[in-house]
Amino acid sequence: MHPRTAQALGLILIGVGIGIGAAFWVFLRTQQKAGELAPGGFGAGLILLSVIVLPIIGAGLYISVQGWVEDRRQKHRERLRRIAGVIRVRGRITLSELALEMGISMEELKKCLYELGAMGAFKGYADWQEGVLYCGEMAALVESRQCPRCGGQVDIAGRGVLTCKYCGTDIFIPK
Repeated sequence: MHPRTAQALGLILIGVGIGIGAAFWVFLRTQQKAGELAPGGFGAGLILLSVIVLPIIGAGLYISVQGWVEDRRQKHRERLRRIAGVIRVRGRITLSELALEMGISMEELKKCLYELGAMGAFKGYADWQEGVLYCGEMAALVESRQCPRCGGQVDIAGRGVLTCKYCGTDIFIPK
């Protein structure tokens, strides 16, 4: 189910639950005022109301929240695809330019880059000091274990990432 559909369905269920609850409440109150409801009948009616209405509202809340969560996941995946695509197309781009184009902070961009690197979707390197991302052929870099910026030795820093221990450049390698 599409996230927006789930959100709408959840809200509809919440509305239906509230509508049924309100109608049943009005019915109980009018029956009680008319004297046609035994003293224990009102309490039994409230229990019946709870048994019917609360699960409907609860299901609506659950479905709506799940739709919202999935919508956020899809937007994040789309953002990652857009970032990877821009880097691939341009070959070289400044971090500030990419962050501005994506409408995110530099810190959020850095997190996205590490996530893309861990997934093997970003093949290139980040020169954090100069603030530039490079997309390129990684086989030579991985074999030589040399930093493309300063020529220093690079070490494995994490899943899919090599880091130069001299200048701090991060190199994102394919899986």
